[in-house]
Amino acid sequence: MPSMAVVRTDRLTRHNVSFGPFRFTGAMPWLLMAIAFRVLAGDDQPVLGLLTWFAANLAVLMAFLAMTRSVLHNHHDALDGLSMADELRLALRLCLRMSALIAVAVIVADDLGDPRLSHDLMWGLDINALHHFTVIGRVTDAGFATLTLLLVLGTDPATRKPNFVAAFRGAARHGPRFALAAATLVPIYVIVGVLQQALFTACLHGPLSAVMGSYARNLAGVAVLFAFGTFRLWLTVAVLGRGLARSEPSIALRLNMRPPPSRANGASTLS
Repeated sequence: MPSMAVVRTDRLTRHNVSFGPFRFTGAMPWLLMAIAFRVLAGDDQPVLGLLTWFAANLAVLMAFLAMTRSVLHNHHDALDGLSMADELRLALRLCLRMSALIAVAVIVADDLGDPRLSHDLMWGLDINALHHFTVIGRVTDAGFATLTLLLVLGTDPATRKPNFVAAFRGAARHGPRFALAAATLVPIYVIVGVLQQALFTACLHGPLSAVMGSYARNLAGVAVLFAFGTFRLWLTVAVLGRGLARSEPSIALRLNMRPPPSRANGASTLS
């Protein structure tokens, strides 16, 4: 029977098949669905608005899971071997838990008399699939994305149920480096948001918009939203994954980073 060291070395030296930029195509249909649901939502129809709000959040979570699986190279126990139905069930559980958390946060913000924070929270789990114009919105996006990734990584592989207690324990275990990575998302969102808004404005009102028809302008605007949504989603998972890498050797290996030294004997986990 092979020793644990031999098995571990075999797992570390095994190569992963890469499909380049096509690795991220799994998240794209869900992002398109999220954008479509946001367009369908109307202020004059509260029931339809609530349904499309939940559907958009669910679609974004499916995109988030697909991106996490791609960026973390398909080696996390919570996402390994999931069928589409199982992944949808996991996303639904995540969506229900996060929606309840958002509802509580909105109520607290209203009680504190902060309508801007309440309004930004009501956007839900955009997790950067859509652009927020306010700094508060970007902060809440970073917080929701961080908590969502912790919930995914802390999901019990046996029951496939996310757990807030496990997520908070994971945040405490990963320490200040992970907190710094989460805080870094806010200025990243600001920079990406400025670039997106500039390009979006150029498509709709720039010099080329005069020779483009309304259909072409709208199509270009949706393409900008879609491209930047995918890019922001990838940045989110990659930055948070880098923050986790120092305290989670398996995540470090998935990101092709050097694993941290073992705390037991100071030797590398590769030895």
